[in-house]
Amino acid sequence: MRRVGWLLLLLAGCGPDLGRNVAGAAVTTGVAVAAAAVNRAATDECWGQCSNGYRCDTGRGICVPEDEIT
Repeated sequence: MRRVGWLLLLLAGCGPDLGRNVAGAAVTTGVAVAAAAVNRAATDECWGQCSNGYRCDTGRGICVPEDEIT
């Protein structure tokens, strides 16, 4: 599922003027958010990658300090 999201993101940035204007940035950002939402729905992972000392709270989809998850 992740690969599909990345592929859609890459294809959205391939237009002739898409990467050079505000509308293109908005479209690409929307595609990225949609891909993250699809990944979250399919895998129950966090919205982003958690850094050291944090773990994914799959119920909320956010990273929390390791000591908050039991």
